[in-house]
Amino acid sequence: LKPHAIALTGDFIHRGGEWAAGCFRELAALRAPMGVFGVLGNHDHYRNAAGAVREAMKSAGICELNNRGVDLRKDHQTLRICG
Repeated sequence: LKPHAIALTGDFIHRGGEWAAGCFRELAALRAPMGVFGVLGNHDHYRNAAGAVREAMKSAGICELNNRGVDLRKDHQTLRICG
């Protein structure tokens, strides 16, 4: 589809952080010229897995939006995305 940006909306894992690396190995293949962005969901916090999910997301080159936002600009227009 050639998206300009990709938003990943959390709940990457369900049972524990040991699943994070495999999940993000697959998601690392996602590409978009304006970026790939993600936020953690409630399941990603189960069993103290948020740290493992964050590390795997970072290793995959996905920008985590944790209580912050970024401006995406195209053709003199701005879209602010926040997480």
